[in-house]
Amino acid sequence: MHAAENVSYRRELLQEMGPELAQLMEHEYFLHERLRARGLRLYIAKDAEIAHLNKDRLWTTATENWSVGRNFGRSRSSGWPLWRRLLYAGGAFLLPFVKGRRIFAQIRQSGNADLLPGILPALGYALAVNSLAEMWAYLFGAYIAPSRR
Repeated sequence: MHAAENVSYRRELLQEMGPELAQLMEHEYFLHERLRARGLRLYIAKDAEIAHLNKDRLWTTATENWSVGRNFGRSRSSGWPLWRRLLYAGGAFLLPFVKGRRIFAQIRQSGNADLLPGILPALGYALAVNSLAEMWAYLFGAYIAPSRR
């Protein structure tokens, strides 16, 4: 599982998805799954440069990770029976460990293992909030706030 933000793709791969692309991009996890199902591999490029905004406030990090986790849980569990939603909600406490392990592996693969000690507290906080929100969505669905214009 690769990060679903600050990602770049080859244009032709996205165009091949046609009208389904918008739904797949709702949470890029679904796009990544589709690309892998086609036999494609995803890579982390250490030298890639992407315009990125670091969140330096706990509240900003919490609200973003809550929103992402809630929307992912809603999208993923759409159409699931109640028993499956309850099963996934019950296992949600494991998510920070599962996701953290994957993230650590990606960081090591990219050659940036020296960054791990400095990011552990923030990463743990973000993963905990994200996982709690995902659990919430499995149990109660997700409210989608109207866009502000």
